[in-house]
Amino acid sequence: DHVQIQGECGADVVGFAAIHHLLQVIQHESAEDGYTGYHNRNHQAFFAQEKFKPLAGLELTSGARYDHYSSGGTRVTYRLGAAQTMGNSRVRSSVGTGFKPPVLSDMFNNSAFTIPNLNLKPETNTSFDVGFDHKIREKFEFHLTGFLNQIDHVIVNQQVAGMKYQRVNAGQRRVRGIESAIGGKPFEQLALKSTLTLTRAKDQNTGKRAPNIPFVRGTFEAF
Repeated sequence: DHVQIQGECGADVVGFAAIHHLLQVIQHESAEDGYTGYHNRNHQAFFAQEKFKPLAGLELTSGARYDHYSSGGTRVTYRLGAAQTMGNSRVRSSVGTGFKPPVLSDMFNNSAFTIPNLNLKPETNTSFDVGFDHKIREKFEFHLTGFLNQIDHVIVNQQVAGMKYQRVNAGQRRVRGIESAIGGKPFEQLALKSTLTLTRAKDQNTGKRAPNIPFVRGTFEAF
């Protein structure tokens, strides 16, 4: 079992051609291992983001996040972005880092089919993307984004004995791809949205394609 309680509070302040956003997150997690009872973890995070508009059409974004786990340590991650608008078009790019600790059930769950792993490391990642947005006749919008992610200490399932599995760190995973989206309202009572994503994900330790990440994924919505 896994229980999570979360609370957030935030504030926006506008001034000096900049927008400041502050957010605090408080979480409490609990998991039962089936043998020794419940294990608990508290998580507190602070996130700050600032947007600047130094020139007409240019927007710069910087953000930083501080995470502290009662069992899992402390990490600071960041994100930087820039976007330039020119008429009906916009070019954008961003780079950032991320941090994802293992959930408690991955570390402590002990059952007929799973073995706990108290030595799991958090996943960390560095990401980069560049994109292009364009408005078509004020009714439709087109978006195209290329992305590259590098994930270290990626957590996967591994068969260790018979029918027993264990969550383990499997080294580095690289994910790259292209995402396109088009949407709009051809009529007042109808909105359409379609997306298409092509993704190549490879686990560096095996040289094979990463599991459970489809090469082609698409959606279509009408509402």
